[in-house]
Amino acid sequence: PTPSIKWTKDWEEISMTGKKLENFNKTLRIKNISMDDGGDYICTASNRMGSLDHVIT
Repeated sequence: PTPSIKWTKDWEEISMTGKKLENFNKTLRIKNISMDDGGDYICTASNRMGSLDHVIT
């Protein structure tokens, strides 16, 4: 089944201000990046079969 994609930062909800989801939510684009944007970004794909996390540092 097609997974749903969710992005978090340091395992918490992220503000989408200055950010944009592209490519069916598989790409998180950050405009005008700053030091506040630093951290671990987690892309979680999930469906009824389970979930998978990918951490981008």
